[in-house]
Amino acid sequence: MTSEPVVMHSNTMHLIGKSVRTSNALEMDAATAQIGGLWQQFYTEGIADKIAGQSAPGVVFGVYSDYESDVNGMYTLSVALETEAGAAAPEGFNAIEIPPATFLVFSAEGPVPQATIGLWQEIWQYFEQHTETPRAYDYDFELYSEQQPDKVDIYISIKA
Repeated sequence: MTSEPVVMHSNTMHLIGKSVRTSNALEMDAATAQIGGLWQQFYTEGIADKIAGQSAPGVVFGVYSDYESDVNGMYTLSVALETEAGAAAPEGFNAIEIPPATFLVFSAEGPVPQATIGLWQEIWQYFEQHTETPRAYDYDFELYSEQQPDKVDIYISIKA
């Protein structure tokens, strides 16, 4: 983590992407891990080119949603692009609407995915140590930009 997290508020965001249902425990086992394969599919199959109505070209989101419980439960991860409201999701894609929320934003720089994995470990520790700021477990997301390929911002929804 390059610095202390920053509080940010967002408006409604509309995204379209591909999704998998998994858990952190499943991701620790190469036989059941799906996240790496989803990201590989996104880039090797040119998924971005199949999504119309993009509102932030060159920016890719990893959206965590549909939490079963907490850090130990199942969740849905979608690799997605932000779109204009009402953009149609192609067959096999999911439309995601993130409602207005309050986030703690954590940032790291370095080679991806190592920087991302390390930042998630720091985030889990942060929330173990800062129980006065509970996670909402609504929508969280990783943000990647072509302009800064060695930087990741992770937005964690918190209870306001």
